[in-house]
Amino acid sequence: ALQKAEEAQVEAEALARLRDGAVGSIRLVESERDAAVRSLQELKTSSGALSEAQGKLASAEQQRDTALRSLAEAEGKLAVLGVEKDEAVRRFEAEEVEYRRL
Repeated sequence: ALQKAEEAQVEAEALARLRDGAVGSIRLVESERDAAVRSLQELKTSSGALSEAQGKLASAEQQRDTALRSLAEAEGKLAVLGVEKDEAVRRFEAEEVEYRRL
């Protein structure tokens, strides 16, 4: 009976070590799972920031395109004004010549 008790004690100790090892493994897996969850949350946050940045980039590109169109329009008007000024100067000079002849 003493021998069976000792064998049972040895078996119980072995089972306790197995249990402790299993608990340690479970804690390690849970820790890895928690780290994976944190990484996923960070990825979602980064993804949201990326989407926001892409939206801002698209908006900035639209504003740039609008500004380029406005610039082209202003340059066109400036060219027309330059031609009109040149014509006005020529008319003035012609009138001045005509005035001096009189």
